[in-house]
Amino acid sequence: MMIPIDKMSTTDKVIESIRSYIQEPGRNPGEKLPTENELGKQLGVGRSSIREALRVLQTMGYVTIVHGKGAFIKACQPSSEEAERWFEGNIFALRDIYMVREALEPLVAREAARHITEEALAELRQIVDQTAHAAALPPEDANANLMAQLDEKFHEKICESTNNPFLVSLYKQFIPALHTYRLNSFAILKNCSNVVEPHRRIMEALAQHDAEAADLEMRQHMRISKNDTREAARSAGMDAQF
Repeated sequence: MMIPIDKMSTTDKVIESIRSYIQEPGRNPGEKLPTENELGKQLGVGRSSIREALRVLQTMGYVTIVHGKGAFIKACQPSSEEAERWFEGNIFALRDIYMVREALEPLVAREAARHITEEALAELRQIVDQTAHAAALPPEDANANLMAQLDEKFHEKICESTNNPFLVSLYKQFIPALHTYRLNSFAILKNCSNVVEPHRRIMEALAQHDAEAADLEMRQHMRISKNDTREAARSAGMDAQF
């Protein structure tokens, strides 16, 4: 719980209070911060002070602000060794997630192929091109955060294209759980290149409005992604059987 501060306090004090909150034990990357109204009430300041503090914290790398959704704790980019250890410690949770993804993602792709618009396809092409560019960066410039954001945007845009509010709502429940997974996955460089061609093939199937091809390409994408997860856990010394 954050301690309220005087209404005349400076932005720097607001920033420090929110930063202390972010650094409390138990806070996780991708976790949504309280709303501006809630933060204002807890800290005893106006929304303008909260907004300014969040903008500064975003510049400092502590939060990510998503228009219409709020502010989220930003993940620090892990090293490949840290990522492998993360996979080792979370392999059983990932097994459960993949069980659901393997059922949900092909359904989403199939329905999107039937309903996707040219506008949505144009957005997907842009995301795929950006992903290919990010994946081709030299190791010293590799950006796991960017790759994770693009991967998330790609799958979310496909789900939105189903025109099925229930599927969209269901899929959004996965986003926080998958954010940390994606970040650690793309901290392992070979996983960055492994995602480019599957995404392109899925996009091509969607552009043809071929539901069966979209289903098959998404299943293949899930198999490759799942294998990358196994390899990451094995590199950390764990035999991942799932």
